[in-house]
Amino acid sequence: MHPLPGAVRAIVDIARQAACYSVGRRGEAGGQSAECPPGRRGDGGPVTGAEQDPHHRSAGGSRPRRRSAAARVWLPPVTEVAAPAVPRIARILNGWMGTNSGPAFVPGLHRWLYMRTGGRLGHGIIGVPALLLHTTGRRTGRLRTSALVYGRDGEALVVVASNYGGEHDPIWLQNLRADPRVQLQVSRRRVAATARVVEPGDADYARLMALMNAVNRNRYRHYQARTARPIPLVAMTPA
Repeated sequence: MHPLPGAVRAIVDIARQAACYSVGRRGEAGGQSAECPPGRRGDGGPVTGAEQDPHHRSAGGSRPRRRSAAARVWLPPVTEVAAPAVPRIARILNGWMGTNSGPAFVPGLHRWLYMRTGGRLGHGIIGVPALLLHTTGRRTGRLRTSALVYGRDGEALVVVASNYGGEHDPIWLQNLRADPRVQLQVSRRRVAATARVVEPGDADYARLMALMNAVNRNRYRHYQARTARPIPLVAMTPA
């Protein structure tokens, strides 16, 4: 079957989800309509306009107070990590890209979309499962967020510090080496976790790298061929 009808349906679905999100932000009917499910945050409670949008004004016209830097570092922990399916059309489009990582703006846009919609969009939109990794800046102590492809190894969630084949480790890896306590968001579910760096030569390295290459269409083999830097993996186990 030609993938075009599926692509049209996927675009319509994304637009509908974005419209539901937008309605919820404005606080119209609580973000509900005949086509929109009730808004809920990661811990199962209702999403309010102020929670969805830091610039939301209350009925009295006042803005909510900004949270302190310390409060922004850790998200509310949730023990369950959901595993929503990756849309079929997104998998097809991802496969057409081969080993390419796409235009340079895509990672930043993906992260922004994932964060801005509270996880409603982002988990499977690039054709492979992705999570948000929140680390603590080793110098600033501030929250740092990255959107990364992940795989599952039992209870652990695994990511690869490929940096697209760059010569230097990604900043998020340097952060979690300094503080392995991290927060993960998978779709709309959040969990606190402890990170373990798996280096080349470690007993689990070959098996986990094979797992991640299977998840991400052998792109990590391509990235490793670009650089002399040994690419580590990170296994994160829910706390």
